[in-house]
This record gives sequence, C-alpha cells and structure tokens, in this order.
Amino acid sequence: MKEENFEPMAYKTISNMGGIEIMLSNSGDAVIYRRYGKLARGWQEIKYTNSGRAYFTVNKTRQYLDEYIKISIK
Repeated sequence: MKEENFEPMAYKTISNMGGIEIMLSNSGDAVIYRRYGKLARGWQEIKYTNSGRAYFTVNKTRQYLDEYIKISIK
C-alpha cells in the first residue's frame, strides 16, 4: 500500500504529541496503522481475545479496536 492511499478511519490519542491512526481493510479482517503522522506500517490481521475483543499489536502491545474513535470523513 502506498502512503498516499492511507485514509484514517479511526484514531486513539496516546499523548499530547499525537497518537495512532488506523485504516481497516475492505474485508474488515485486517488493519494498517501509523503513529504520530509517520509512514503507515504493514497490514496486520485483526485478532480476538477469548472474550471476543478485537485487537492488533503495536510494538508487542495490544491495541483494542474498541478504544479507537471513528473519524467521519464525509
């Protein structure tokens, strides 16, 4: 995926310096992210906890999708 095609769908603030923006795949089973406005990272499969909570990992830390705020672009 090229950087110019990254359109954030949701974000999570980490600090006053920024946070993480995510974009879901068309099928909804993977996520790509970028931190603090830097280049987007590769696609990751969305995983689920035993209780059904969806997450992906950033630097070995789970990022739960229910902690992200949806961005309304249109």
